[in-house]
Amino acid sequence: MEIHSPGRKNRGFTLVELLVVIAIIGVLVGLLLPAVQQAREAARRIHCTNNLKQIALGFHYYHDAFSALPRAGAGVNSAPPLVAILPYIEQSALADTYDSKMSWDAVANKDAMKGKMPKAYVCPSSPEGGKALGIIIFSSDFIGLQTSDYLFRTNAPSIDDPTEELGDTFFPYRKNSQFRNATDGLSHSILMHEQAGGTEYYCGKRKVEYPFPLPGGSPWIAPPGTQHMQVQCVDMGGYDVNNYAGVGGVINITNAYIYTPYSFHTGGVQTTMGDGSVHFLSESMDIYVFSYLSACNDGQVVGGDF
Repeated sequence: MEIHSPGRKNRGFTLVELLVVIAIIGVLVGLLLPAVQQAREAARRIHCTNNLKQIALGFHYYHDAFSALPRAGAGVNSAPPLVAILPYIEQSALADTYDSKMSWDAVANKDAMKGKMPKAYVCPSSPEGGKALGIIIFSSDFIGLQTSDYLFRTNAPSIDDPTEELGDTFFPYRKNSQFRNATDGLSHSILMHEQAGGTEYYCGKRKVEYPFPLPGGSPWIAPPGTQHMQVQCVDMGGYDVNNYAGVGGVINITNAYIYTPYSFHTGGVQTTMGDGSVHFLSESMDIYVFSYLSACNDGQVVGGDF
């Protein structure tokens, strides 16, 4: 027998109450989502830092073994820097498949390296990280090869006169260098910096769509070309009207085929110095300061924590 309390009746939520609850949940999710995204990016940035530290250690181990750093413009009888350090970042099996008696673009070497780039060369914040290059406008040598999100500098051009060099980098083109050449100090000279998303071309954080395939970087087994400091994004209609270059900046403007510092982190790029330390360089860094850090023996020592 059911007993009903007088004056009391069972009822569910009204439509208004349900809408209020849903609205509150939506507000909470809206508040939490940015925090979750920030936490994820912080984790990716730590991972990126660890990648750069591992690569820097690989170069130091290589230097200990050969009393010099690998040549940037490797041809026959030498391997490109990111290939040369493979045995020193626990990738000996992959290193054994590369024949240093042939150039990097020999069919056997390209076939051996396609799809095999170490994960340590990929920034987890890069949306195209580890993606292989397809057909591009100016070369068929790159097809199927991946681009590294980390770049070693081969030259340090003067800002005032791009035809002049400020000094040497750790990887001067077609000659070996030693850490002792860094008279500015290992902790004040860039060993590598991010140049991410190389399978696509970005202006700011916007992907630029062309009617023909155009990448931002070159294959990880290829020596990079001449590196520049004077940068400006180029879009279909000519120079980008938004002028991402601004005044005096060089970081995160573009990842175009001129090898400037670029990342998908907010506010700057990760950089490892000659001593293996990793620093986050701000987008607000002056182009002159970055150029002084790029050369290891120009006599322009940048103090502070950058």
